[in-house]
Order: sequence, then structure tokens, then C-alpha cells
Amino acid sequence: MIFSFVSRHPVICGVLLLSLTSCSPSAPPAAINPNTSNPPNSSATTAPTPANPITEPGQSTTATADPSPTDRAPSAATSPIAASPNSAPATDTIRTLSCQTSSGLVNDPNAPLNVRSEPDTGSDNVVGALADGALVSIVGERGNWWQIDAPEAGWVSKNLIDSTCNEKVARIELPPNTTQVTLSDRFLGTGYHHYQFNARAGQSVTLETLDASSPLPFLLAPDDRDITEGVANTNATRWSGKLPATGDYTLVFDSNFRGYTYNVQLDIQ
Repeated sequence: MIFSFVSRHPVICGVLLLSLTSCSPSAPPAAINPNTSNPPNSSATTAPTPANPITEPGQSTTATADPSPTDRAPSAATSPIAASPNSAPATDTIRTLSCQTSSGLVNDPNAPLNVRSEPDTGSDNVVGALADGALVSIVGERGNWWQIDAPEAGWVSKNLIDSTCNEKVARIELPPNTTQVTLSDRFLGTGYHHYQFNARAGQSVTLETLDASSPLPFLLAPDDRDITEGVANTNATRWSGKLPATGDYTLVFDSNFRGYTYNVQLDIQ
């Protein structure tokens, strides 16, 4: 059986267990936001430390070398670091169609992190500095650099920013004789993730959380009606129901502010 995803409506500005790629923005559905001012599990993950430290683009990565005075703000120390990955390896079950990154967290134990006027490590282009863990607003990119407009305007190294897809649209394509798939990813800040699939009237769908902090998604019918009746706004860990029509259905995860991690199993019979 094949499930397919198509975006429907724009929402304000993620690790899939299965796949993600780079992207363009899409529109959000007219659904109630399941995450209020205190969404669950907003902490970022940290990948293993590499053999050499990650520095700003164009700088030396020799583990024993001290960074030059332009590598970061004046009082910073030196130590190896790895930024969290943006997505899981690609698979044939879930295919990401679009992915827009609009926010991230400074992930730099050598903080403060330099903000530069241009995407290079010139000695005279530092215009600000950011503390480790600071939330940044991303408005553009060039090579290994993110362009940000808050809390400082300028350019920062991608290697030192933890980021995911804030707005993502994906398509589920279940192999023959497969009825289950796990949807797993996270938000850093505001955004939405849409997973669309095609199904027939009368089929049974079950959604179940795989950890206590994960919310359930909304399930929109082909006419954009939420057939779960707002289960994403509750503490429910399981929902099951019959599909009312044949066509494209959309699973919607929304994030309002601080973000969260979700881990949900979809079963369709």
C-alpha cells in the first residue's frame, strides 16, 4: 500500500526516524495547535564528540591548535564539539518533500559564538556574540553559514548551530504487506510537520505514542476536517478510528514556541 504527502496550508515556523532532506516552505492546515506555551521535551540532542573540534567555516580543525583571536569572542575557551544532525538517513518509507529551517540553538561550548557581518572569518567583521543555548532566527544561508536576524543580525557558523526542519512536508509510502510506520522528529521553536498518505474509506487507523512526552498528531480527512476531534490537545496516548472517505489524509504536528520531540506509531489496516 502507498501513502502520499502533499502540503495544504502555510503555518508559522526538525529527527525523523526514517528520512529528511533540504527544502522549501509550505502552508499549514487550519488545525488547532496541540502545543501551548509549555510543549513537552524541548531540549536539543547532542551528537558524539568528533576527533577534531568544529570551528567556523574556513578555520583550522587541528585538535591541538588554539583558535585565532577571530574564531570567537575574546574570552572563549577551546574544546571539541559536534552539532546535532538535522535529520536521519533517508529511506523508502518516508520521503521528505520540503524542509525549511527558520530557527536553531547555539551549540558551542566555546561560547560566546561570534556573529559576523559577512559569511567569512575576517578579522574585522565581528558584530556581536551569542551565549551557548541562545535561540536564533534564521533567514538565509550561504555555504556553511546561517544568516540570522535575531537576537543579533549577521552570519553564524552552521557547525555551531543545532537546527532541524521547522516546516516539513513528507510522503509515506508503505511497502507491500506493511501496515505500520514510526514518525519521529523534533521541533526547535515554531513550525509544523505534515505527513500525508492516501487511504480508502472504511480502513482503520491507529495512532499511538511511543514515549510519555510525545503528543499525538491531528488527522485531517480529505476535506480538511480533523477526524480525531482534537486529540492532539489532550494527554491521550492512543487514538483509533475508521476513515470516512477515500483520498489523501494528513497527519499534522504543530509547534507554537519552544518546540518538542515526538515519537508516534501509525498503523493502518
